[in-house]
Amino acid sequence: MFSRNSCYFFVRPKRSSLELCIFVGRTLKAPEVRRVERVSKSKLAHFIRITHRDEVEPPITDWLREAYDFSDESLTGDRAKRASGREKGIAVKDQKGERPEKSHRLDGVKEKRAPPENPLIGRVRAALSGKIDFQEKRMFGGVTFMVREKMCISAGKGRIMCRIDLDVHESALKREGCRTVIMKGRQYRGYVYVDADALKAQSKLDYWINLSLEYNGKSTNAPRKRR
Repeated sequence: MFSRNSCYFFVRPKRSSLELCIFVGRTLKAPEVRRVERVSKSKLAHFIRITHRDEVEPPITDWLREAYDFSDESLTGDRAKRASGREKGIAVKDQKGERPEKSHRLDGVKEKRAPPENPLIGRVRAALSGKIDFQEKRMFGGVTFMVREKMCISAGKGRIMCRIDLDVHESALKREGCRTVIMKGRQYRGYVYVDADALKAQSKLDYWINLSLEYNGKSTNAPRKRR
């Protein structure tokens, strides 16, 4: 979630829980906090595992309020110059190229830091945010964004994969960087890859996202055939 131009928390769906990440300017020492990562000189990311909605109560709600207030304060002075674009992922570099400190758990157990997130995933996430509710799943070699419990668009290394209307499949192939998805030698009509080089302009990425959302809104799950 964003406070003005700064992210103060985000939620990542897991198989049986939600991973809540809260950004504040101090270390929160509490059993709810599973690990802490320093993402800048003044900001720390705290990861919390949520398994039931009843867990979203104090002190977690108090930390969210603190994170919101802190995000607005961090935009003042010199911090405002660094705030834009830094919250798309945890493993980022500051202006001097310094790497963030290794993550650590409060119980003393060492934990490996996750690799930096593909920038294309962050761009798709940002474009969908505020437009529609969605969930994220790790599949197809990247992150798939589920809308209305259906695959809508997937972002991976060097490309996105879109689920589009069969009626526009052929015309879509005429656009730059677009090709039909092929898996195990089989072509899948209604599914296309679009190369990242063809998505450098935000307007071009928005085109494919809107095309995917348009089909997602009218598509229905076909009834299963009885054997």
